Amino acid sequence: GKVGNFGMAQGRLPSMEPRLGWTQISRAAVQRAEAQLSPESEGVVDELGLLAIHQGYADRFFPGTSVLHTRLRYVLFVAWAYEDTLHHRVPPKDIFKAVRETEWELGNALKKNTDSWGVIGRRTLPRMPDQLPSSSYWSALAAWGILHRHPDGTVPSRSEVHAHLAGNGQHIELRDDEDQPLERKASPFVKLPPRPKGWPGGGSIDFRLSDDEQAFLRDRFGQVNEPGTSRKSLLARLAQAGAGARIQSSDGLLNEAVLGVADDDLPALERADQAASLGAIVRGAYAAMVEEQCVKDGLGQRSISKENLSKTIDLHGDNALGVHIEELNADVGHSIKPGLSRLLSQTQHWVESGAGFGPSWLSLFNLYEGQERNRKKGRSRLARSGATRRREWWVGVTTKGETLPQPLHYRWGVVVNLLRDLENNA
Repeated sequence: GKVGNFGMAQGRLPSMEPRLGWTQISRAAVQRAEAQLSPESEGVVDELGLLAIHQGYADRFFPGTSVLHTRLRYVLFVAWAYEDTLHHRVPPKDIFKAVRETEWELGNALKKNTDSWGVIGRRTLPRMPDQLPSSSYWSALAAWGILHRHPDGTVPSRSEVHAHLAGNGQHIELRDDEDQPLERKASPFVKLPPRPKGWPGGGSIDFRLSDDEQAFLRDRFGQVNEPGTSRKSLLARLAQAGAGARIQSSDGLLNEAVLGVADDDLPALERADQAASLGAIVRGAYAAMVEEQCVKDGLGQRSISKENLSKTIDLHGDNALGVHIEELNADVGHSIKPGLSRLLSQTQHWVESGAGFGPSWLSLFNLYEGQERNRKKGRSRLARSGATRRREWWVGVTTKGETLPQPLHYRWGVVVNLLRDLENNA
């Protein structure tokens, strides 16, 4: 049967009979899966600590965004799914199950009614995906002012919201936009737009925003400040300017729409662009060093990574040399640790000297090896003990091929999709 209107009804979520079996999964496959699913990865290979730069600028310019985001309307879908449990008096222990059922029904409807682009779980449905929309978009609900906050300004966790929605057990105090206490059974969300016809799984539900939804989200975006400041974020200014009608995913960060609203953020944006180029070179140098060690291990002969590094320096070298590490560190909240700071500076010096793969390359290798070993311990590829991880890397690049190292992206592709959705221009 059902729990309220949202429980695990027979014939809805696929039934699973217990079976005994044995599946052998390679260590490399497990590591790749962990890298894909880790919420800390943010799309950046972080063997050396580049995530501090990527995440620092992304959170500054585009608060609440995540590499797990696909389509903008999901943030409303998640809020509606949670709020619906309030109306149906779902018991505390069944709230997660109720939301999950709604997400399952919604996912199947979206897969049926759209071209599937952006549907979370499009490859697994009707089996539920591991990463649910309610998990992926929780930070957005908070950062974009859709979820009410505690009196001290902090955001309630999902478990706290479950307790609030259940109306018994643990009680949390939330404040509305006018800083007034919410009633115990009030919604933990600000006033949401009306649900679409057929919600959550009927009709022709898709990702297109209604006029009310567009107005609501544009208003929410317009109030998003840079973290820890009263200054409107770049995301807010882009949304208010209707930039989603004028940008494409192929546009770089320093495009006409961004420059038109950059204002005082322009120097930081230029440094972010320079740091992105430096990140590409660091990635390329790291790959070349791993490749070099693989050759010494006797795994084969190749120089593709070194060739790609040279091409990357040709493309990004001048830009990468323009960034001052001290200013970069100030931009991202002084979160760059001394080891990474030295690595970035020495990489710049190596590029500027044009010394190639002589003695200075060995000095650079020692710096990279020490930085990775300090961060990854026994999982370091460059360390003497890293032969197993190097072999896994070697199999991957020789099987799938190797592309040029990419600059840091700061979630820009995700932001473009969200802004285009805001204008119904996806």
